[in-house]
Amino acid sequence: MSNIAVIMSLYKNDKLIYLKQAVNSILGQSYSNFDFYIQCDGEISKDCDDFLNNINDTRVFVRKRAHNMGLAFSLNEMLKIILKKEYKYIARMDADDICVTNRFQKQIEFMQNNSNVDILGGYIEEINEINEKIQSIKYPLDHNTMKNFFGKRNPLAHMTVFFRSTYFEKAGLYPENTKLDEDTMFWYNGFYNNCIFANIPDILVRVRVNSDFYARRNGFIKSFNDFKNRFFIIKNLKLSRFNYILALSRFIIMSIPSPVLTKLAYKMLRK
Repeated sequence: MSNIAVIMSLYKNDKLIYLKQAVNSILGQSYSNFDFYIQCDGEISKDCDDFLNNINDTRVFVRKRAHNMGLAFSLNEMLKIILKKEYKYIARMDADDICVTNRFQKQIEFMQNNSNVDILGGYIEEINEINEKIQSIKYPLDHNTMKNFFGKRNPLAHMTVFFRSTYFEKAGLYPENTKLDEDTMFWYNGFYNNCIFANIPDILVRVRVNSDFYARRNGFIKSFNDFKNRFFIIKNLKLSRFNYILALSRFIIMSIPSPVLTKLAYKMLRK
């Protein structure tokens, strides 16, 4: 039985060139004792479908569905299957990012040496469309610092997370009613239910950043929903009240429908 189940969802807008790099970065991991579950969230492009159909690796399990149901639904669909099996760890991956070769090796060694940790992330390196480095993003490392940081922004890069199965026993599955903010509220459920968080001070995933990346992160509806969730988190986790000012400032800036302004604000907020 494999130690790790890797889950990845893709949909119609995912590009073959990036999908290949993402899949190959998983299959080429130095730690190879894993199974890789891929969920097609509705119809995907023919070239992506052909690529998935021709993967010759017994560790890969591709699931297809005719209708797009959203990321949270797809992740939960896979989790409901693999949580019934005896995987000790579960890893996330996105369909357009690239894992460093020893990502799983580093994460499983950390989890084996820190039996109290339920969820583990790491640093990321943002890259452009042709894999050139834009910047490295660091995150706080220990549980208490991550919890305090959560009042400002998310303390984990979702594409780096590596769960112990106990996380889902404590926090449940991804919330499906959060309007594209499933990760934020999922981390909240973890903190609220006493899961232990940690990050590794190493780059684990190279993350694709393009014009669509910023366009998805601005506008009134998305920003207002993020604003409400952040207020909820600050209040219920009893975090510093100064975070309310930061949340309001972020909402005002990010609600302006300008990808250029969003790009500038996004870079400043992540330093």
